[in-house]
Amino acid sequence: MSRRAVSLQRTLTVTVIAIVGVALAGLSATVYELYGRGSRERFDERLAEVARDAAMRVGRDGILPSDLEADLLPTLDQSRGATSFQLWNDDGSVLARYPPLASVALSPPEGALPRFDTVPLPEGGAGRLYRAWLGSGPKGSAPSAAKRIGIAVLRDTGKLEHRLARLRRLLGATTIGTMFLSGLVAWLVIHRSVRSVARLSTRIGSIDAFSLGERLDVEDLPDELRPPFAKVNELLSRIEQVLSRERQFSADVSHELRTPLAGLRAILEVSGSRERAPSEHRAALGDALEVVRQLEAIVENLLALARLGVGQPTEEHREQIEIGGLVESCFAPLGDIAQRRGLRFDNWVAPTAGVVADKVKLRLITSNLLSNAVQYTAEGGWITVESEPALGVVLRVRDSGPAIPESALARIFDPFFRVDHSRSGGGDHYGIGLTLVRGLCETCGYRVKAENEPGGAVAFTVTRQPTPGAELDGSAPLQPRIGTGTD
Repeated sequence: MSRRAVSLQRTLTVTVIAIVGVALAGLSATVYELYGRGSRERFDERLAEVARDAAMRVGRDGILPSDLEADLLPTLDQSRGATSFQLWNDDGSVLARYPPLASVALSPPEGALPRFDTVPLPEGGAGRLYRAWLGSGPKGSAPSAAKRIGIAVLRDTGKLEHRLARLRRLLGATTIGTMFLSGLVAWLVIHRSVRSVARLSTRIGSIDAFSLGERLDVEDLPDELRPPFAKVNELLSRIEQVLSRERQFSADVSHELRTPLAGLRAILEVSGSRERAPSEHRAALGDALEVVRQLEAIVENLLALARLGVGQPTEEHREQIEIGGLVESCFAPLGDIAQRRGLRFDNWVAPTAGVVADKVKLRLITSNLLSNAVQYTAEGGWITVESEPALGVVLRVRDSGPAIPESALARIFDPFFRVDHSRSGGGDHYGIGLTLVRGLCETCGYRVKAENEPGGAVAFTVTRQPTPGAELDGSAPLQPRIGTGTD
């Protein structure tokens, strides 16, 4: 089931609007609640004030009931809402009444405590009713001199509710307007940032194998978006380096294959240029066969390198390997070349030295190290092989030199690495054999290094950390197993 694409710009804009909306809604509700509560409290206080004023006027000023209505009209402040009142004597008789809301029956107060009530009005809406028994004597008079008057004041709350409704509309409009404005601003800001990302995405899409040297301009991006595109620049740099190495590798492979192919072509052209004796043809076929073997070795090494380079899994069969015998079998095909070049070979591996490893991989490592030594050791030199598994030394191939230039030691395992002057013997580069050795060592958990020794000798050492029980006893005294070549 595919997931629907989500717009970052739309998501962020909606999120900003939602946050602003929730915040403003909470603020508006708080403001409305505080304002409404205060307005209703002031409304009730005004009702109680009107009631107290009426009671005091009756007792203090000696206002007759017939004159009370006209005297209280300014106090009632009808602009706050239609108001009706009624006063009672102690005996329950009506003292006075003002009838704007005469349709609402007002009853005398009940109990000694003042009371507020909300009552429905016949015309619709609601009113606020205050009822109390109040003393009408002058302020500071004795309680016995005070005359008790019952009063009820009713005022329409329509105007108050109208003001509160207007406040609700104002707060609601402010909230909606602010949400819209904040959403618009957020959309514009995010759109500007996303536009930079879209521009860089288009730029990335235009980069091909011929423009990997170009880099993305991330200076105008926000700080939060700069790191991922900086990583893209780093990725482009790595890809450029890899492709550069691949191009160089392809060129080196072409050069490596061209030399033996040119030799093979020359042999065939010379052999077919005129009639020759059978012995001459056999000699030419022998030379051609030797070139084909060189080509086969190169192709096999290239194939092994390709498999290692892509991480292609290979079957691993670990077994107990007697290192001395493996060295003997690996050097056997090189014996004739070593003898022609006057090289002396000594296998100093102890008879009991052995390791548990993949025999095919260890054979390739050993064969390539020995082939490298035979090819590049100066004529008349020597080659020795040692092994001390108990000390972590799986294999050490030493030769009499000449030494490898110090500047080349760090790169000698690179494919087709070339130096200005190489060890004498076999061309102007070290080929891919050592590259294959390094790759195989990594898959086996080994490490290989090359180093120059005093006197111009060179040593290639394959090591690993000693693991108890993983190897045979390698502590026996070293002794030569075989000597091959010339003294």
